[in-house]
Amino acid sequence: MLVIEGLADVYLFGDSGELKRVLGMGPLESGRTCFYRMPHRRFHGLRIESEFLTFVESTRGPFRPAESEDAPWAPPKEDIEAGRKFLEEVARKGSAISRRLC
Repeated sequence: MLVIEGLADVYLFGDSGELKRVLGMGPLESGRTCFYRMPHRRFHGLRIESEFLTFVESTRGPFRPAESEDAPWAPPKEDIEAGRKFLEEVARKGSAISRRLC
């Protein structure tokens, strides 16, 4: 993932859903990480902090959505309210992890 414009946190999860790492990302001039190569088969999420985020993400292709894997511990895509609550909790835990790393 290469961030061109904007700011975001990337959340990296373990297989059981535990939050393993928070990576603050932004363009080169932001002082944050601007490029990250995602480990193979790693569950991850993205929380956009700025109004817009422009980034490049690539994968071995062709990309086939039917072959991607959803985390069994994440709320269903159709349940928007559960998704919001899940993201709020992840952001809360992410803040605690970020503070411990500083």
